[in-house]
Order: sequence, then structure tokens, then C-alpha cells
Amino acid sequence: MISHYTRIHLKFATFLFIFLPSVILANNISVDGISLQNRNKLTDQVQVKFNLSWNNSFRTASGPQNFDAAWVFVKYKIGINGTWKHATLNEGGHTIPASQEGINMAADQPDSRGLFIIRSGSGATSTLTLQNVLLLWNYGTDGVPDESKIYVKVFAIEMVNIPGGSDFNVGGGGGTSAFTSTTISTSNATTAPSGSGSKGGQAGGYPTGQTAPTNSTWPNGYATFFCMKYEISQGQYRDFLNTLTRTQQNNRTETNLAAGITSVTNRYVMSNTSTISNRNGIRCLATIHTSDPITFYCDLDNDGTYDESTDGEWIACNFLSWEDVEAYLDWAGLRPMTELEYEKVSRGTVSAVTDEYAWGNTTINALLSVSAGGEASEITSTSNVNAVYNNNFSAGPARTGIFARGSSDRTTSGSGYYGVMDLSGNLWEQVVPISNTNARGYTGVAGNGELNADGNADVASWLAAADAGVRGGSWTTASSTLRVSDRSSISSGGSARNNNYGGRGVR
Repeated sequence: MISHYTRIHLKFATFLFIFLPSVILANNISVDGISLQNRNKLTDQVQVKFNLSWNNSFRTASGPQNFDAAWVFVKYKIGINGTWKHATLNEGGHTIPASQEGINMAADQPDSRGLFIIRSGSGATSTLTLQNVLLLWNYGTDGVPDESKIYVKVFAIEMVNIPGGSDFNVGGGGGTSAFTSTTISTSNATTAPSGSGSKGGQAGGYPTGQTAPTNSTWPNGYATFFCMKYEISQGQYRDFLNTLTRTQQNNRTETNLAAGITSVTNRYVMSNTSTISNRNGIRCLATIHTSDPITFYCDLDNDGTYDESTDGEWIACNFLSWEDVEAYLDWAGLRPMTELEYEKVSRGTVSAVTDEYAWGNTTINALLSVSAGGEASEITSTSNVNAVYNNNFSAGPARTGIFARGSSDRTTSGSGYYGVMDLSGNLWEQVVPISNTNARGYTGVAGNGELNADGNADVASWLAAADAGVRGGSWTTASSTLRVSDRSSISSGGSARNNNYGGRGVR
């Protein structure tokens, strides 16, 4: 994800802009050239103009017949001391150049929280560069007066389309507490797997007599959805923190920021340590006395110069609690992934292979060391490596998508069936389980872009931390936990910020 921001005086015919320097994140998706133009006072609308590009864009006409996309959304604030809010985009009227495609989500979720932008034609992977994208913002709907000084940020997250409408298997691949092999063949969750394991005192995958979730919209993976291609990165989480109020920031970090920080030379706020812990380099200044929002940085090399090329913003963000993940996803207009969706994204529509990993076979080789550590080009130092697990790389998580190269196949890149990365290893995937009553009430409603005053997700149907689970293993766990069907930790949800917990979202 990347953001720039600009300022506009809506009361003037000409605009005054302030630009921030470009930052390229793990997925190499970038936004620049932001401006606001063509304000219409009668309709209270204005166009948000920017350039967008990302590497390895694809759209396939064969095989899984899917494509990647950029999920783009806009944040704004009124005045330099204003609070960042989520912009309401119009249901149409956007301009996507070069005959590419924009999918506005208002048709199925009428809150207009963002727009999917995809390439229009099929072909091999390549860099997709779009100049002068125009999104139509209904600033009047958001209550922005014409006589306002507005700051705007544009964010983009790389996603992968997960096609629906085809039967797929869950379970049947071995692993502790795995589902009994079941075919998901309906879009209303009336077919659901059984499995061992327990949650909330209930024995088995469901309690006795429970054969399906408690609502017909529980996301079982059969319908089409989009999944984040990469785990949330440290740069993405830093950018998220930098749009929150001080109170919200305090609840989304481990360090107590309420009264200021005066006792240490620096503070890494996700691990609450004065030195780097397990490669999480998100930090803030040492001495903070005011109640204003804090500016956070990445500083993996601990040299006091922030957001350098070596500062690890491309590394997967660990120390994320369930509440942190939910808050990030709500803020971005996404939602948590269910464990059935996790198996669909990993395995696709092919039959289960016993003890398979997300790349569809049992070939696994551990990351031992990296070159260009902390950089956008961070890469394994040895060949034929496709997973981060079992403390073989003992420093912490690696750069998101570290194993994917131009010549990689699914096995050597460690990719799921549709091209989603790091589903087995690196950091645990925090998911909505189907093994407890509260989680089976999840409706799959996407976030609205806003958090409550405490910095928590405000979607009523989302889960409490105690009802969440994890799948896919991590950099600290044995290879057996990386198996697609393994559910050994499906009862491990909670509010703790663990050094091996991360997250990603879907929509």
C-alpha cells in the first residue's frame, strides 16, 4: 500500500498542492501525482487525480482465469489539525485510462469505500502503469463545506481475484484437527466441513447437530472475492497509524502512548522495546509530551534516520493482535478472511494432496539467510527456498513475497493456487474459524473505512478476539503447521501481540 497527500482550498479556482515523497512498498505498488480538479459546486463533487503502477500485474485466460487488482481508496481531513476520514466515492463517473477497468463496489456494497482497478486484457505478468486516474469523490456526502482547506491521501493495496462458482475441496490434506474432506458446492454455506479441534468448550468442528453457519451469508469461499496478495507490511501499518488520533494510536500499538514517552532513547512501538525485536522496525520519537497524533516511522537499521531504503517497511508486520488486524481492515474497507476462504485461496479448485503446503505439494525448503536485508529487494541468499518456518531464519519474518521472481513457478515462489503469497509460513494468518458459535455468526460485511473513537473496528458482526483463530504457520513453527489443512491452532485467537502473528484481508 502507498499513499501521497495533497492539500486543496476548495473555495479557490486554482489549487495549492503539498506533495510527500514516494514510497515503494513490498508489493511495489505506487501512487504519485495527486491533485484535485474539476470541482462541481452544484453536485458537491471533485475528481481525485493520480498515477498508479504496480509490478507483475497479470490476467490469465487459462488455468484459474483470474487477475490481480489494485484496491484504491481515499482519505481526507479538513485543516492541518483535522481528523482523517474515509472519502465516499461516487458509484460511477470514474476515469480509468488506457482502456483498463475499474470495478466500483457500490453495486454490491453501496458504501462506495473504494475501487478495484484491473488490467483489461489477458497476458503475461508485467508492470501496469496508469497515468491520470480520476476518481469522483462526493465530498458533499461527507459533509465537507466548499470553504474548506482539505488534505487528501490516496492508498492502494494489491489484491488477487479469487474466482467463484466452482466446487472446491476443504480438508483431506492431512494435518492436525483437519476438516474431513468435503466439497464446497453452494454459495450460501449450506455445505460445510466437519473437523476435530475445539473452541469455546465445543467438541469437534461443530457442536452436535450443527451442519452449517448460523447465517446464509457466511463466506465459505464459493462466491467470488478478492484477497490481499501479501500479508500486511510494516510500511502499510505505519501509514495506517499515521492517520489515527492519539487515542486510537495508543490502542493500536503495544507501547503506552497516552502520557508520552520520556524514559528511553527510542521506542519500537509494536514490541514495546527500545531495540529491534524480531525485525519489527516501527517506531516513534523518544520524547513525546503533547496529546497530538504521533508520527510513526520505519527504522529497522536503528540509525535514527527514518524510512530509508534499508528500514524494513517491506517486511511482513508481526506483533499484530486480532483487534489490530480488524482495525486495519475496517479502515481500508476490507474484511477478515474465513478459514474456508484460506483453504480456497491456497488450494484453488484442485483436489487435496496429502500434507500439501499452499503451493500444492510437499516440497519445502527453509529460508536460512537473506541478502539486502530490510530493502525492497530483500531476497534469500540460497536457491530453492520457498518458506519461512521453524526458526531457520531466526531473526523474524521476511519481506512479503520474498520468494517470487520472474522465473519462479508456484513451488519456488511459495504461491497459492491463484498467486497469493506467503500463505504457508512467515506469519500466522488470522482468520474467522467455523468451529465456534460466535464465529459462525460472521456475515462477511466489509469495513466502512472508519474506526470508533478508541481505534477499534466498528463493524457489529465482526468477531471478538477470543473467537478468532490462526492458520498457515509462521517463522517460528514446525513445518507441519504450514500445511493447508492443518488446524492445530484454530483455537488460538486472542488479544496478545505475538511476534509470529500477522494478517491480511479480503473483500
